[in-house]
Order: sequence, then C-alpha cells, then structure tokens
Amino acid sequence: MLLLVLILIAMIALHVFTHIDYKRWWRDVYMVEPSFDEMDLPSPPDSSALAPWLIGSLGIAVLSFLTGLFGPPGGMGGPNRYGVVLLLVSLSLSFLWLVVVLVAGIVLRRRAFWLLVGAPGALCWPTILVLVLVAISECHPGCLPAD
Repeated sequence: MLLLVLILIAMIALHVFTHIDYKRWWRDVYMVEPSFDEMDLPSPPDSSALAPWLIGSLGIAVLSFLTGLFGPPGGMGGPNRYGVVLLLVSLSLSFLWLVVVLVAGIVLRRRAFWLLVGAPGALCWPTILVLVLVAISECHPGCLPAD
C-alpha cells in the first residue's frame, strides 16, 4: 500500500511540474504587468522544458537512495522486518526513476542525458543487491564459515 501511495505521489508531482507555466506564475505572484509581447501571444505549455523532468528525476533518485539506506542494515542486534519493505520500496522507486528517464528520453531527446545525474542514487541499491546475489550464487557448500 505504501508503495502505491509513493508511486501516486511521484506521478502527481511529475505531472504538476511538467504543466506549470513558470513565467505566468512568477508574474502572478509578484503582481507584475505582462510585457506587450506576452499579451499578444498566448503561451502554450512547454512540454520540452528540462527543469521539471530534472527536479522529478532527482527527487525520485534521492527518495530511492534514502529508503534503501534505511532498509538493508536491519537495525541494531538483528534483522528488521521493515528492512525488506524499505528495500522493496527503494527498488520500486529505482524502477520508477528508470521509467521517468525513458519517457523523458522520448520527450526531450538529447537533453534527457541530464537526468542521468540521478543515476548513482537511483541505481545504488539495485546494483548492490545484484552483486550480493551473484556472490551468493557462486558460493559452494564449504565456502561459508560453520557455526
């Protein structure tokens, strides 16, 4: 349930960020008269603006890294049952980040490479998980210390 709520919040934030007319918002907040050029031409929403995509991508990457950071260690003295949930949330946010980058690649074309700034945060825990799983799969019966 928590995962669905986080995904819904991220999608709403991304939708809001991509449809804000920043010039108009700034003018309305500070009650500045529009210039003559702005009065003649209605400003269409710019779907190819980089800033909303970058803010959304970095936000998802930071959330992914932080949820993974608090998940895997398991707390003091033993495994934490919420650690698995936080790791799954982190992996889901990493997947969401990947989807956002792919969609931005379609919309923004070459400028979508700027969204890869969030790759270390978003892909940290999935990479560690894959490396641990590879290491465990290569372990033969006598490689672990006996109790």
